[in-house]
Amino acid sequence: FSSPMRSSRGAYHAGTSAMLERRLGAALSTSVGGPGGQRYRVAWITVPDRSTAQKLASGLVEQKLAACVNVIPGITSTYAWQGKIETDEELLLMVKTDQKLVDKLIGYVEENHPYDSPEVITTKIEEGRKGYLDWIGQNTLVSDEATSRDAAGAADEQRSGGGGATATGDS
Repeated sequence: FSSPMRSSRGAYHAGTSAMLERRLGAALSTSVGGPGGQRYRVAWITVPDRSTAQKLASGLVEQKLAACVNVIPGITSTYAWQGKIETDEELLLMVKTDQKLVDKLIGYVEENHPYDSPEVITTKIEEGRKGYLDWIGQNTLVSDEATSRDAAGAADEQRSGGGGATATGDS
């Protein structure tokens, strides 16, 4: 004897499974793991105050050394400095950038940070939503340099008359 509860539950579970497969499939197709996702980095930088945080955050984004900088307030740092144990209230910058920009980012921080030895550490972004990672790439200097090179190459090619289609469509 078949209960209506069993058959409706079975249909519910089948429908739920199909829905989960669709959602998981969409999620998997929009995330990046492995080598593709590892192109990007998160840099962590401590700063003494909000003014320094805003100056560095704005400068890094304006210079396209970072796509985004989050300012995280309210951290307490305890560290050894010049033979003493120090404890300070700081802010933490979480900076999203391209691996190719890490050296330039560190140089920018060294030039614009008030500390003698500013903390700048990075880690690979192992995985992330593809659209967000693409956005990081589109909003950093690396993408601009590639676009500029591509445009310059195309302009050089047009001037030299090589490679492109002619006005009549013949190549």
